[in-house]
Amino acid sequence: MTLPPEMCSYIVEHVERRADLCTLCLVSKTFRTAAERVLYRSLDMDIRKLSSTIMLCGLLAQQPRLSRLVTVLAIHMNEERQVDHESSPRLEQWPFSPPSHYWTAVSRALRNTTGLRSLHVHLNGGVPMNYAWILNDCGFQLHTFHCDLAWDRHLVSFLSTQHELTDLHISDFDDDIPENQSLTTHSLRQAHTLAHLTVLDCAFAEAASVLVPGRPVTHVKTCLSSTNNETRRVELALLLSDLRLSTRPIYSLIVADESYTSSFSLELLSSVIKALGPTPQLRYLGPLALPVDGGEVSVTRFTHVRKPAVPD
Repeated sequence: MTLPPEMCSYIVEHVERRADLCTLCLVSKTFRTAAERVLYRSLDMDIRKLSSTIMLCGLLAQQPRLSRLVTVLAIHMNEERQVDHESSPRLEQWPFSPPSHYWTAVSRALRNTTGLRSLHVHLNGGVPMNYAWILNDCGFQLHTFHCDLAWDRHLVSFLSTQHELTDLHISDFDDDIPENQSLTTHSLRQAHTLAHLTVLDCAFAEAASVLVPGRPVTHVKTCLSSTNNETRRVELALLLSDLRLSTRPIYSLIVADESYTSSFSLELLSSVIKALGPTPQLRYLGPLALPVDGGEVSVTRFTHVRKPAVPD
């Protein structure tokens, strides 16, 4: 008796081991279709496992039927230092830089993952970040993008094509490259690029001037880079002025600081209230260093800074 597709899908959704899903692919065409949908829905590409990752990339590049199933993809550095060059694992000196053909394989795979909605590129441990060219000619429309790649013309060009992106985490930003003009908003009412951006996470506060104005950004996480009070005040003033240009109220604001002092934290709190109005719609603010018992300092966060209005 042949099971209906709905029943096969229900069964595979409750299978936890990927090896068992692979086995189900051999049972019947119906089971293969259902199992492949789960197998390829979310994938991890570990830079440290070169041979297996390149093999997976080759499969995605050659089999559009499978690559179209991928909706979540993570490219990351394994914390372990073992590199599997073919069948002879060995320890690689740190930092480890993947060979050029690795990134070429990843680029070819990405061009086929047209259904991708969430992409996470986690690079650390000294890996060079100038690989944003792997995003060239990609046709997917992301909702979430965590990117540790260098901010360059390739990355800016890619972002300018992302019309559905709502959640953006970037680890690098360059305020000086001319390509930023393609992301800069010319109307504070509606941006033509990244028009649905809601969450911005970037260690560079300068990114707010490019990515917040004219967009519905409600959640911001960033950092003040200077330890000098006067310079920090300028940074903070520029950041808050950019946040005011969002087309929606700011609900969450996380501002990291080099030296959490109670005096500057109180300045930050006061500046936020002044900039966002006497009744800001913030639900989350922090971290702040506040005085305790007249002397000690406590780093804390405020939640529900303003309670939501209760309708009559």
